[in-house]
Amino acid sequence: KWPSLIDLMVEKFQSGSLSVVNGVLRTAHSLFKRYRHEFKSNTLWSEIKFVLDRFAKPLTDLFQQLMMIIDQYKSDPSNLEIIYQSLLLVAKIFYSLNSQDLPEFF
Repeated sequence: KWPSLIDLMVEKFQSGSLSVVNGVLRTAHSLFKRYRHEFKSNTLWSEIKFVLDRFAKPLTDLFQQLMMIIDQYKSDPSNLEIIYQSLLLVAKIFYSLNSQDLPEFF
């Protein structure tokens, strides 16, 4: 319904704010979790393909960035909690995007 929404979310990954990134991941999770339970259809496959084409690489890159900054924040419990929450959301989104079939990207 909102073709530019995915691109806007990906832009926010570069914001530099852990809270903003976490908020974007929460939004993505709420949008994509329905893929887990939907019946297979051409419309669904088209939508998942659309999302994967724009979101899979940035999501993978974000996962790697989050893993790399854990050491940087190891003495800051509040930011470390946001990082771990974000990693959990990345895993949930990954699961949602793979629940119908394993995409070629992953």
